[in-house]
Amino acid sequence: MARALGLSEDQRAKVRRIMEDTRRKNWDVIGQIRSERFNLREMMRADKVDPDAAVEQKRKIDDLRRQIMRARLDARNQVLALLTPEQRETARAFRQLRRERRGNG
Repeated sequence: MARALGLSEDQRAKVRRIMEDTRRKNWDVIGQIRSERFNLREMMRADKVDPDAAVEQKRKIDDLRRQIMRARLDARNQVLALLTPEQRETARAFRQLRRERRGNG
């Protein structure tokens, strides 16, 4: 998509940095999600499940997922801020096309 948008070298470097930072940040959170999901599975295997504890554990997982979503949206906004109006319009058209192909359009 970088080629289709006609990104300058400076824009490419900045986008790459944003994406790497986001990946690095999310990597730790993904590890936490795996750990918390394991804990939830262990809770659910018990003969008697504590509903409050299970709901709280699920809440932890959901909070971590929200952190990832927030980081992705922040990265998206940072990338869009680097683009010219024409590049933003091209990116919007690509997103729309991708949604239509997935049947979400």
